[in-house]
Amino acid sequence: MSEFSNMRIMVVDDTEANIDILVETLADDYKVSVAMDGESALEDIKTRRPDLILLDVMMPDMDGYEVCRRLKADPQTRDIPIIFVTAKSDESDETKGLEIGAVDYITKPFSPPIIQARVKTHLTLKMMRQKVEDAFGRHVHPSVAELILSDRIKMDGEMINVTLLFSDLRNFTSFAEQNHPQVVFARINEYYSSMTDIIHRFDGVVLQYVGDEIEAVFGAPFQDDHHPDKAVQAALKMRRALTELNARFQGPEQFPFRHGIGIHSGPALAGVVGSTERQTYCLVGDTVNVASRVADLCKKFDTDILISHQTHQHLTQDHNLISLPPTRVPC
Repeated sequence: MSEFSNMRIMVVDDTEANIDILVETLADDYKVSVAMDGESALEDIKTRRPDLILLDVMMPDMDGYEVCRRLKADPQTRDIPIIFVTAKSDESDETKGLEIGAVDYITKPFSPPIIQARVKTHLTLKMMRQKVEDAFGRHVHPSVAELILSDRIKMDGEMINVTLLFSDLRNFTSFAEQNHPQVVFARINEYYSSMTDIIHRFDGVVLQYVGDEIEAVFGAPFQDDHHPDKAVQAALKMRRALTELNARFQGPEQFPFRHGIGIHSGPALAGVVGSTERQTYCLVGDTVNVASRVADLCKKFDTDILISHQTHQHLTQDHNLISLPPTRVPC
């Protein structure tokens, strides 16, 4: 079975003869669906998302250019490759089609072997891109990966208001010294998986894992006016999750883990940094440094969650907070 056999191609054309030829050309290798006007195509795409679209330009009511524009404007469909197959052969028509987002432009009358070759090429490119996104997504948050790969993130940085969360796992160094490396890595990975899932549930992005520390941001790369509340909600869930993990980890070689979570809000410079060989999305500035120091202060106040005054000022929900004496936090 071909790697393309489960892929679906949509043919959109208002002429039955053209549809018949295209279906006959592609049906042996792909699942082919048909629409005879733009509105029907858009409705079908909502329920049965194709892997590639062959789109005519000259159709009644809504032409192919408008169909393409609407698909590219929708985050759910903008990544579907579109190949225009049309009788409009002027260079300006082809330029227009490519400028609004099509990956290719084929003029009628067309050659079936050319159709087969172009479709296979663009499906191969799509599959390769998906593999890159999947691999990239294992190293950075999927939303960040998608922004970087689609060139929709500001590479030169931008100043934004965010909330940073640092979580430092206590007692882990002693545990690592007393246990087999396989046990150590199994525990830290289970901890990371549990905490990361919670952070993602509250629209946070994990920026990095350093030793037994997690750095996460709320409010970037996508703006979110509720980022202080979501960071605190995530911290409270992380507290409960660690209690559950400790109960599961109980054993003669295991002592309860604790973590100190520091939360601070403010402006930070966000962008992509690194070398030509390796880059990553990160935040820099005083807000990041202070958030890390707040996490360190959990030891001084013997608490597992500590938030700064700046974060407290922007909370819209009651989290049953306890006030502590004013403390200067160095940047």
